[in-house]
Amino acid sequence: MFYTKYNRPRNPSIKFDPMNSRTIGSEKDSCDINLILETYKSTGKLPNTVANRSFMARNPMYGDFSNATDYTTVRYALDEANRMFMELPAKVRKRFDNDPQKLVAFLSDEANRDEAEELGLIEKTIKQIVPAVKPTEPARTEKSEGGESGTGAQSATE
Repeated sequence: MFYTKYNRPRNPSIKFDPMNSRTIGSEKDSCDINLILETYKSTGKLPNTVANRSFMARNPMYGDFSNATDYTTVRYALDEANRMFMELPAKVRKRFDNDPQKLVAFLSDEANRDEAEELGLIEKTIKQIVPAVKPTEPARTEKSEGGESGTGAQSATE
């Protein structure tokens, strides 16, 4: 259809039904930032309605994070770990359901050392058996005629 100066399209409009509202009026106080901050100042905790949201599910953590690496470095390390995991033989990857995280959990447990050695994930340890050495008593030397202990050779003063 062609529109002209005399044949204009109708203006699009949106009409809202005031009786069919999606807004929940009873939640008004839980959304008010001033009330949320007032609750935090008085109790030191966020209200349950805020704390239960997914991005606020954990309590705040305090600590020295000055040595934390940046996102790019962490992402590169993860990509490198995934690349190394994919270089493993298919049989080994299948053992861990093709999930690098399961491999890390497996290697973190010392009880899995023997299986990890069999799979070739770590070098075999050489268990060295050291024989028990019985302490020996010092050799007893006989006393010479002069009352001195020694090898039986006479001293030059005699």
